[in-house]
Amino acid sequence: MDHSDYGFIFESNVVPSLYAAKGTRENNLKRPNTIEKSSHRGPNAILGLNHYLSAAILVILGFSIQSACANDLEGKGLYRMSVPVSTQKRALTMSKEAAEEQFKKNTNSFAKLSSEFEQRVQQHLQLAGTYDFETFRKNDDELNGLFDRMDATYLDMRIMAEHLGLSTSYAETLKDSLQKSKMFMYKSSSIFYLCFGRPLQSAQCAKLSLSLAQCRADQKLYESEMYFYLGSAYCWAGDYKAAEENLQRALEPVRNRPATQVKPGESVDIAGHNPFASHYLGSVYIAEKNNSKAIDLLTSTREKASGDEVRGNADALLALAYSLENKKELAQRHIRFAQKSLDNKAGQVFPSLAKESLGIVAALQGNYQLAERKLTEALPGLQDSPLNLGNRLEAAQASLWRSYCRDKLGNKAGAQEDRQYAMNFADEAPHLMTVSHLLDKLFAKKQVAQAGERVGDKWAIVVGIGNFSDPGVPKLLYSKKDVDDITDFLLKKAGFKPDHVKTLLDSNATKTNLIECLSGSWLPGVTKPGDVVFLFITTHGTPTYKEIGAMNSVVTYDTKLDQLFETSIPMQSIVRMLRSNLNKRHTFVVLDACYAGGLGAPGKEALSSANVNPDLLLNSNYQLLLSSSEDTERSWESKRYKNSIFTRQLIDALERCPRYEDFHSLFCEIRKKVFEEVSADYKGITQTPKLSGLWSGKGLMSPEGLVRQTTR
Repeated sequence: MDHSDYGFIFESNVVPSLYAAKGTRENNLKRPNTIEKSSHRGPNAILGLNHYLSAAILVILGFSIQSACANDLEGKGLYRMSVPVSTQKRALTMSKEAAEEQFKKNTNSFAKLSSEFEQRVQQHLQLAGTYDFETFRKNDDELNGLFDRMDATYLDMRIMAEHLGLSTSYAETLKDSLQKSKMFMYKSSSIFYLCFGRPLQSAQCAKLSLSLAQCRADQKLYESEMYFYLGSAYCWAGDYKAAEENLQRALEPVRNRPATQVKPGESVDIAGHNPFASHYLGSVYIAEKNNSKAIDLLTSTREKASGDEVRGNADALLALAYSLENKKELAQRHIRFAQKSLDNKAGQVFPSLAKESLGIVAALQGNYQLAERKLTEALPGLQDSPLNLGNRLEAAQASLWRSYCRDKLGNKAGAQEDRQYAMNFADEAPHLMTVSHLLDKLFAKKQVAQAGERVGDKWAIVVGIGNFSDPGVPKLLYSKKDVDDITDFLLKKAGFKPDHVKTLLDSNATKTNLIECLSGSWLPGVTKPGDVVFLFITTHGTPTYKEIGAMNSVVTYDTKLDQLFETSIPMQSIVRMLRSNLNKRHTFVVLDACYAGGLGAPGKEALSSANVNPDLLLNSNYQLLLSSSEDTERSWESKRYKNSIFTRQLIDALERCPRYEDFHSLFCEIRKKVFEEVSADYKGITQTPKLSGLWSGKGLMSPEGLVRQTTR
């Protein structure tokens, strides 16, 4: 592969180059093998996206480990209630010699993983260029799995280093390398996934990249562009509130920001933000039926535009906004402006987008033959690979416009074919349904509304661990009771069949068994598209290490404290398995597993409360993710009954409202009840459950119900 074809420049070490275009239920741990139970749980819409297509290669090679004076960090003793009861350093169960050998193995492993990472990145870019989505997705999953292993190796090395009294200077080098490599790979994946038609997967990658950028002193160099990608992804995903928030941030000027390349070899000074951010924001306002706000924004955009291409696309969107307001004279004015700016212009960076905009304004003008021709000319470029500035969602939108034009021209078969092509993307990109509703109004043609998707079978995996093979892992009081109650509810009240519910309790809940259920022969083999999958997990967890982008891991029965991260399962890996192996299955994941210090985890992060953040895990409109508390809070077991407060309130709410219309409404009640009980029983403490995901319906509770995606 000739990297110069993709605008890459290889530099030494860690300098990237850009191609343009519960956790813990807190227990008293005073000494190894000494366990005391407790009650606390702790672990564009109109315009295309690829305007600034970026990817990065970062080679992580080599580092030195130097001996130094002992690191006397205080131990990470587990908390009881809200008060640390132990600050003693947890001793290793292995000998010093064994620890040194393990540390050496980890360093060698990290070097091998770094080499494998370099190869994966090459494949990542090649597959994006071929537009083979399934192969790209698999490679991207393997790349993220590689990141998980690098995270685990790095963090377990830190555990060994702290206990062996080694210098931690090497850790800073590795941290910086991991940070940069992930930041830029997530950025490129964000762009690619949106172009493949997976906006929430794109949004997840953008959030992960942004989270890493915010841990850096030079974060302002990256924030604005990542807010643009994130806001654009949310726009297509139909989450307009989140889209508006992030696109407004993208429009904030950033001083001293490097010029952004819009085409290899051609740099453009965009004054600190992406010039197309306002177009996406205008599209969001139009989708929200706030046309006057869109008009104000886009009028300002066209006045400040540096060239005809940006100005002409703004005019096309203004023509749409005025048409929806039935201000025909103003709409016609901007149609003429758009045609003058975009028609037959040499040197356009995005000629396919210009043709799409010309097709749109011709349709608004009532010239359906011209509109059909321009949209047809636009589609090949829009359907091209991301590396050639193609975007399948933009192509779907152009096809949707063409379908209405063809219908007006009497080509019913062609219109239906175009609409079907566009609607194939609508499950993951509900914004296309919003565009369709707008076109219904413009063309005075009502399309048949989708009634919702009928639920198929319902399947569940219920995981609870209170006893662990490693005696150093504190026991949990009510894991078994929570599992028993959830299982009983599913079978007796929610209509799940006995052979459709798999329970993994204590010694059965090993790392291997859980992975096998999720991605092996069971769920992938027995479920089918349209089925509902419910996953409930209650156990300990590891902390989140934001500076390297490592999220919480689930502690399984066979997790070893001396190899805490290598032997647990990253939460992002679990959600990734669900998405990859259960295509178009509606997955509802409930996590009563937070982290609040302890378990011998290294660094200052282990002293703080860091619960699972479902916003960083959500990657599909088929997912609903529910966490027992905010990522800055702990989760608590009840003083009144033998359950976690969150699990009990979840079950009670579902029993009271078995045929709820939208789980989001029911969730508001659950959140309120949990907050009130924790605040009353644990003075000065709060616990606030958190929900991420847009799909709703009666799917979990009623076999005859409907599951549907919602837009807000």
